[in-house]
Amino acid sequence: MDQDDKIAKKGRNKIKIAPIANSKARSTTFSKRRFGLFKKAYELSDLTRSHVKILVITDKGCLYEYASPCFESKLKSVKKVVPMMTNERILKVSQTLNGSGL
Repeated sequence: MDQDDKIAKKGRNKIKIAPIANSKARSTTFSKRRFGLFKKAYELSDLTRSHVKILVITDKGCLYEYASPCFESKLKSVKKVVPMMTNERILKVSQTLNGSGL
C-alpha cells in the first residue's frame, strides 16, 4: 500500500474513486450513495433554510429526484443564477482547497 491508500479520517479509510465494473456491486453502491446524497441534501436544506433539488439519471435511464418542500414555487423567485457545478469544477475547487483533489 502506498501512503495515499493509508490515509484515514475519523476511523474511515479513504477509498479511490473509480468506476465499479461489477453491475451488482455498482447497483448496491448506487442505492446506498443515492440515499446518502439525498439525506445530505435534506440536511443542507433543513440547516440552512435553502431549497435543494437533485436529479440523478442512472446508466439504465432511471431518474431519481429529491426536492426540498416548496422547491418549485421558490424556483420562480430566483434572483441570481450561478454557474452549474460540473465534475471538472468540483475537482478544480477540491484541489484548490486541500491541495490534492478527491
